[in-house]
Amino acid sequence: MDEGVRAFLENEQHLRLGRRLGRGGFAEVYEATTPQGVPCAIKVSLDPLDGQNSEVQKELKNLDLIKTLTGHPNIVTLMDYWLVAGYLVTRWELATDGSLLDCLHQWQQEGYQGIPLRHLLRFCADAAE
Repeated sequence: MDEGVRAFLENEQHLRLGRRLGRGGFAEVYEATTPQGVPCAIKVSLDPLDGQNSEVQKELKNLDLIKTLTGHPNIVTLMDYWLVAGYLVTRWELATDGSLLDCLHQWQQEGYQGIPLRHLLRFCADAAE
């Protein structure tokens, strides 16, 4: 994580950053805690974005829309977002149930080849909702 982004999160937003939860092609995700003790996830783009670019501006407007989607049991809530030194930083509700990959590994440890069909169908139904 860029040191300027870290300083912003810790000193201005007063978030306590924890371990890195994952990394994809666009961003890294970290566990964090608010001053009130509320756990959250912080996602930071790997590379700075051009905040003046029309496509970036469009995505920032989309984030405003996503912020209005709250309270759905199958969608994590976007709480905040910032453009810090060009890096897109988003703060999300922390999903504590783990990932689908974690679930697969759990079933494999129990001797299954993969996730049983009835569980997969439940995940598909939840995603469709």
